[in-house]
Amino acid sequence: MNNTLKGMTMAGLAAVFWGSMGVAGQYLLQNCHFTPMDLISIRMLLAGSIFVGIEFFLLKRGALKVFETKQNIIDLIIYTLTIIGTQLTFFVCIQYANAPFAAVLTATVPLWIMLFMFVFQHKHLTVKEIFCGIVAVAGVVLVVTGGSFKNFNVSGIGFWAGIGSGITFQLL
Repeated sequence: MNNTLKGMTMAGLAAVFWGSMGVAGQYLLQNCHFTPMDLISIRMLLAGSIFVGIEFFLLKRGALKVFETKQNIIDLIIYTLTIIGTQLTFFVCIQYANAPFAAVLTATVPLWIMLFMFVFQHKHLTVKEIFCGIVAVAGVVLVVTGGSFKNFNVSGIGFWAGIGSGITFQLL
């Protein structure tokens, strides 16, 4: 399999798994009475165990080498806290709204990246980038509201958690 086909397959599977995660999360939150912390704790423990197992048993590398330098440990802590923030806000949004709403608000990540680059990296945005950002915001608003603010019935916690998920996701 060539690299292009491999990359397309991986991207497609990532989208399927990401979409499934939202639906499964909504089911577990609403029907099985899980909390967002339950979900992220289980996910992170399982994912971490799988990655350490692959690193240690399959690749035969030192799985604990990441802890050799102080800078690695600091980076690992920051990355871990960012992942927890992203996952927690995503599942809180699902809990107080629903999975499609959370997915749409998480899709605002490119807008937060543009804002981050403008504010902290002092990158001047082109007219094309600003236009695309406005179109993206308009698209998100249309998808979330269904074109009518009369039918917009989402709690404030759900809305702000979804925005928070988009903001924290761009930090990864």
